[in-house]
Amino acid sequence: MKKHLLFLCLHAILIIIPATMSACDCLMVSPVTSHVKTSEYILVVKTMDYEREEFQPVSGVRANVTVLEVLKGNVSVGQEIRFAADNPSNCSFRFEKDKVYLVFAFKKKDHFEVYQCSFSGDRQVVEKKYRQLKKYINRKGTSA
Repeated sequence: MKKHLLFLCLHAILIIIPATMSACDCLMVSPVTSHVKTSEYILVVKTMDYEREEFQPVSGVRANVTVLEVLKGNVSVGQEIRFAADNPSNCSFRFEKDKVYLVFAFKKKDHFEVYQCSFSGDRQVVEKKYRQLKKYINRKGTSA
């Protein structure tokens, strides 16, 4: 009876864990300002259009965005840039049409990519982090 109960418990755990776990969970314990030196670009962008790209077993998103604000990097406000879905993992950043994002990005050949495990996200959701970042950059500069 005990073996049977143990087997059922282990089976239940193995079913539940994959449904709740993600290979891309990031513990963001460092302050948002720690990403200034290591990020090539820090931008506020708005998604103009996007296309889901299927990888097996996950998918990514290719997006064209307009730059609304440049906190770091050599791009211009109003410039349209492309983010590619080159990262075939659950960590691939997911853009949605007409949303505004704060992104920590790097350039790779002819497109941009979002750093994994950065504070990139929906601009409204990361508002507090955005204000901290903006204050830090205004005080220290982007090379800080």
